[in-house]
Amino acid sequence: MNHAKSILIFLIVLAVSCNKNYTYVEEGIKHSLSTGDKRIEKTEIIKSKSDSLAYLMSYEQFIKSKEVERRMIKMLGRSNYTPEEFTLYNSSKGVIKESDFSDIDSIKKEIENKIYSLN
Repeated sequence: MNHAKSILIFLIVLAVSCNKNYTYVEEGIKHSLSTGDKRIEKTEIIKSKSDSLAYLMSYEQFIKSKEVERRMIKMLGRSNYTPEEFTLYNSSKGVIKESDFSDIDSIKKEIENKIYSLN
């Protein structure tokens, strides 16, 4: 089993046995030929045992959104949504930032490789 699959299984196991709620907010641009571009927010609840795991789960969600956009452009020549950034909030509405964690870059790179290599 490769390292990326191990991380995914670890994330799923921890997510199932979670006890904290986090709010993932993705901001992006919705593209419409009839109404033009409009800035929108997508919100999702993430359950996790720790801030760092919640952040990585949020990052994975964001990379998935970017990959969907890339594939739509490749297949259709355009996309109806462009993800721009995400923010993760803890239960007391505090922002959880990437800078709060050390040595997260290698894990983020593995998440990107896993998502971008899916066919």
